[in-house]
Amino acid sequence: MRVPVVASAAAVKDIDAIPDRDLPVASDSESFCKAIVTLPRSPTVGERFAAAGLACVELHHNWDIQQRRLESVVVGEPPVSGVAPRPGALQAERRP
Repeated sequence: MRVPVVASAAAVKDIDAIPDRDLPVASDSESFCKAIVTLPRSPTVGERFAAAGLACVELHHNWDIQQRRLESVVVGEPPVSGVAPRPGALQAERRP
């Protein structure tokens, strides 16, 4: 789906997106509301974020990439070339 998404600062820190390039990021309720209202009123901005967000998802969050990441962890190989796991992601997954 090609839809622009607004994220909170807390949410965006755990995904492979670059804030304000791949999606607008809001730090409080006022900026969140402003971003949500701006996107439909500015089709150019909305389309830019929609395209950037889709490209980010296709690059970092598709099944092939995730499978290669998992396989590299299981067999102890370096991360998949060009697509590194998020910093701290592997350590967070190992916590009890």
